[in-house]
Amino acid sequence: MTDSLCSKKLKSMTASASVAALMAYFLSLMDDVIIGNLINEQAVGGVGLLAPLNSFMIFVAMLITNGAISSMICEIGQFHKNRANAYFTNGIIFSAAAGILLFVMLFAVKDAFLGYLDSNSVTYAYAEAYYENFVWVVLVYPMFAFIQQAVYTDGDELLYLLSYAVEIVGNAVISILLCEKMGIRGISLGTALSILISLAVLSLHFLRKQNSFHLNFRISRKKLYSIGTNGIAGSCPLLFTAIFSLCLNRYFTANFGEAQLPILAVATNMTETVNVFNGLGLAVTPLVAMYDGESNTKKLRHIIGYSCKRAAVGSVLLTVLSIIFSAGIAALFGITSPDLLDGASSAVRIISFTYFASSYLLLIFSYHTAVGPLPFAGFVASIRDLIIPFAVTFMLAQVYGMCGLWIGISLSPILAAVITIVTVQIKYGKGVYPFLLYKDDIPDVYSIDFSLTPENIINAVEYVEKLLTEYKISRSTISHVRLLVEDVLMLVVDRNPGKNLTAECTLRFSDDILLVLKDDGILFDITDSDMQVSSLRAFTVASIMEHHAQRVNMTTLCCNRNAFRFPREVENNS
Repeated sequence: MTDSLCSKKLKSMTASASVAALMAYFLSLMDDVIIGNLINEQAVGGVGLLAPLNSFMIFVAMLITNGAISSMICEIGQFHKNRANAYFTNGIIFSAAAGILLFVMLFAVKDAFLGYLDSNSVTYAYAEAYYENFVWVVLVYPMFAFIQQAVYTDGDELLYLLSYAVEIVGNAVISILLCEKMGIRGISLGTALSILISLAVLSLHFLRKQNSFHLNFRISRKKLYSIGTNGIAGSCPLLFTAIFSLCLNRYFTANFGEAQLPILAVATNMTETVNVFNGLGLAVTPLVAMYDGESNTKKLRHIIGYSCKRAAVGSVLLTVLSIIFSAGIAALFGITSPDLLDGASSAVRIISFTYFASSYLLLIFSYHTAVGPLPFAGFVASIRDLIIPFAVTFMLAQVYGMCGLWIGISLSPILAAVITIVTVQIKYGKGVYPFLLYKDDIPDVYSIDFSLTPENIINAVEYVEKLLTEYKISRSTISHVRLLVEDVLMLVVDRNPGKNLTAECTLRFSDDILLVLKDDGILFDITDSDMQVSSLRAFTVASIMEHHAQRVNMTTLCCNRNAFRFPREVENNS
């Protein structure tokens, strides 16, 4: 049985995004691992004190990236090409401005931030030395994050993965070489340089034919507001994490001493392990936005159901592996002291129990940041990353000591998941979580998936005719739709000789009739009435397009996506 176009893209994007998420997680560990093995344990603890700044940097970058990308994919879902390009351009401008502002801010708050941590001279010295070149990381990271996400959203999965590979290799090689000459300063500088190199690789996408995004300088307060409102929901977890991390660092130092900071560094990295499931969220977001724009709830449920199953399997596997290899994970950070190694191993084991609930919440959070309601996404983030961690973690630490911290961190996502489900069922009723979709509010939408062969195209045409007849659409409209579907899809076959293609045909009945045709053949604008005519079929399609004004072509996820609107004229039987 041939996979549907949706399934093929979902599997492809899930695989690439999951690999990318693993690479991103490995990158987040890299500096600590290099520092622990090339310098010492206390250096790991010193750099760990800068975790709140790192979270805040990512928050600012994701505020713009999530806001601009979500606005872009919503416009793409509704076939508004120029508006999508305007958001793309605004994303570039705001990312550059954010990098400059963060760069200036880190210089301004350096003494105040390091002073707040109240650390001794050794730990402070390591943190201060790493901080010196960390400012260059914050300068380039917002632009890097935005371009990387834009390239993935445009369906260039290979270049997206290549950028991660280049960053990993570049960071490892440059950091190790510079560490020999500059110490811990060289490691933070190596991170900044590797990001720049990876950004250069990503920029190659915009020279390729499949690039869908182009500059459109329409800067406005309305777009800035839209980016901000769409971005805050998706990035607020990072802000909450930065706040909680800042308080946790201070609490840990005051109650357990700086000698134990390497344990905190390992525990902090383990809490970020759940970010490997961001790959699933990243994969579903553009697909969810596209099918939400078509009101195709059947596809939405398929996408989320598929992703939830994989999140469940992956989280259980990750928990088991973390428990089995807890000592090896702790040793990876260069920890050699038996007491510290035992404490770090214990933290790894306890925190691993959070992965199942956290992966589920991340996936649902990604869904609602893509299609709304945004306040619900913000609610999930606030109870998961701020309210419950503060209410539970420090209370348990007072009773059970250091282990209480890790137990509190593990319980927070579980309690957040329970509270979220109960709240939604009370407010909206049973059966809607986590989609919050209502049948009465959704137009009648029908989809058919098939491999592109002449026989299957005829079957699709007959299926479309049957639907239109059932809705009592006029014979003239039915004839028009039949002709368009058959000739457009046959032209796609003609343009892709010898290829095994997949297509999707969707009909949405509301105030008018929306016909959407997708295929994974070579990219070309079939709606262009001035297309090069190389056959009788191409001439026929060009003639149809010339006389059908309500049409739009939009390359989405490296697939052809063409939409046509027809008036909903009912057959007059009188």
